[in-house]
Amino acid sequence: MRKNRVVLSLALSLTACLTGTVPIQASNSPLTIRVDGEPISFVQQPFIEDGITLVPFRPLFEKMGWQVDWDPQMRKVTAAGDGLKIEMTPDINAAVVNGEDAALDKAPAIVDGTVFVPLRFVGEASGRKVSWIERLGIVSIGETKLYPIQQEEKNGLIDNHGHKTIDIPFFSVLPFSEGLAQVWSAAKDGNGGNGSGYIDVKGQLVIPCQYFETAPFSEGLAYVTVLISQDVKRHQYIDTTGKVVMEPDILFGSQFHEGLAAVAVATHDDRLYTYGYLNVKGEFTISPHFDFGYDFSEGLGRVKIDDKFGFIDISGTSVIAAKFDDALDFHSGLAPVKVGEKWGYINTSDGWAIPLQYDDAQPFSEGLAAVKMGSKWGFIDTKGKQVIKSSFEKTKPFTGGLAAVQIGDWEWGYINKRGEIKIKPTYYEASQFSAGIANVRVGWAGEGPDSGYIDVNGDYIWAPRQVDFK
Repeated sequence: MRKNRVVLSLALSLTACLTGTVPIQASNSPLTIRVDGEPISFVQQPFIEDGITLVPFRPLFEKMGWQVDWDPQMRKVTAAGDGLKIEMTPDINAAVVNGEDAALDKAPAIVDGTVFVPLRFVGEASGRKVSWIERLGIVSIGETKLYPIQQEEKNGLIDNHGHKTIDIPFFSVLPFSEGLAQVWSAAKDGNGGNGSGYIDVKGQLVIPCQYFETAPFSEGLAYVTVLISQDVKRHQYIDTTGKVVMEPDILFGSQFHEGLAAVAVATHDDRLYTYGYLNVKGEFTISPHFDFGYDFSEGLGRVKIDDKFGFIDISGTSVIAAKFDDALDFHSGLAPVKVGEKWGYINTSDGWAIPLQYDDAQPFSEGLAAVKMGSKWGFIDTKGKQVIKSSFEKTKPFTGGLAAVQIGDWEWGYINKRGEIKIKPTYYEASQFSAGIANVRVGWAGEGPDSGYIDVNGDYIWAPRQVDFK
């Protein structure tokens, strides 16, 4: 194995927001696999072994738009696309991604003459979000390859080649999540109402603009509110058809992650509210008693109790006591935590994996985590070794082998895992890559004409227009 190992775990990454993560568990119903919003047809069906989903490699990679090859003599699968090259060998618990070794939680396998590969690893390595909707038996990799744009004060959608596909008659549109995108207030044609709703990939309003607030879909559900009066809101979770699945008596709701959603309920004491967790049936599986609750990640939920942070499991049992001054979610089996003025990393057994030594720290993504020493950020591996020196003003997580970094007062660009500048720092803002595409901005307004999209080579698929905001 090469010296530079990249540990890409079974856990889901994110972006999102990367985002919360869960293991895929077995289901009695057949699995539906979606790539970038579209289902894959398999001759030989995917299967789950040791909690890990394995799928035939060729239809998976071809659906992603990648070139694939099987070398029977070398017994090696090679797939290339989105600026990446992945090599895997049956029965070997390792892969090679763009020349760097990556650990696998499950080796590829040959079944009835077909090579099966670990689904989640492929999704994460390609920079795609991977999600598991247990109640529907759906595993989803990536999002619909449509991206919102604004041109001449009109909203629209482009595909991943930069071709304009649809004009959107709404004041605002957000990125797609699970095949639907949030839109606000129907515009000139009066289609809809004066609130927020959802469109499908054809640009059709499939859930009316009738909500005061909306959130992206996650695990097949979205949190929405309906304004009853100036100070009264009805809180709901809807499915992708717009059907109300639950209407809990809460003050605030979050997205579902790993089958649970953190929600706030009113109290009759000085705290005003407490947090608990709802399941997809609208039942409190973890009673509201936390000062704050965050999304579950890798089977653990981060909670705040009396100004300290700890972690609970899905039953609500405290597995890591609330003793930290700050903490972030688990990824790759490690979570950044703060004690006093310093940050380090703990494992899921509450042991110190990387000692307290950093001035700030972020979760792991693709085997690397951003840490701050003094006033600059760099990256470490899961052993705590600094692999990219601290030289950046700000950083974002690695996705698809690239990380956005800020150099100087405002200039954002992208580096690879060796710390080399791959896309020059010329942007005012830069997002994480997903499926080989990233959103960048050349102005300070945050959205609109100054927002464009680049590929992994830094070439525009949709060029922003510099806007004079004087």
